[in-house]
Amino acid sequence: MTPSNCKECTQRVVTLNKAIPAWAASKSLAESPITVVDCFTGFDTTKDTGDGVHPNSSGNQKLASSWFKPLVKVIQG
Repeated sequence: MTPSNCKECTQRVVTLNKAIPAWAASKSLAESPITVVDCFTGFDTTKDTGDGVHPNSSGNQKLASSWFKPLVKVIQG
């Protein structure tokens, strides 16, 4: 994301995130479906991490919020 020692890391994350939906679709099976969850949109590496990478309390809350509905959907089947 935005560690102080890697200026190109943010763009690498953006590029990877753009590739994930197509990759997931190509690997997803009816008996083993893959759900893609966007945890990057709305995540602020200045406010939501302590070091530009690892989430702090605010970041953890945003990640949990991103995953909650998709997990409930899978658990409830």
